[in-house]
Amino acid sequence: MGSAQSNARAAEKRAYGAEFKERRAARQENKIKLETKWKASMAGNPITAISPLKPKMEAKPEPVPPAPLQTNRQRVKELMSRNPK
Repeated sequence: MGSAQSNARAAEKRAYGAEFKERRAARQENKIKLETKWKASMAGNPITAISPLKPKMEAKPEPVPPAPLQTNRQRVKELMSRNPK
């Protein structure tokens, strides 16, 4: 009795393994497509051609100095003066 159960379980495992391999192959294919697309888009860009791994580091915005502290009353006055009713 137990052997029929284990055979069914083994068949399930094989089916799942085949599905898993198909999904992994599809993921790999998609990854390759995206990489080639990315490389093609990077080819024309002179900044990223120098360092393709860190394109976001090139255009780092200047740090904004912190605004001076103001009391709640000052902020309310300022906002009221900006848009009078």
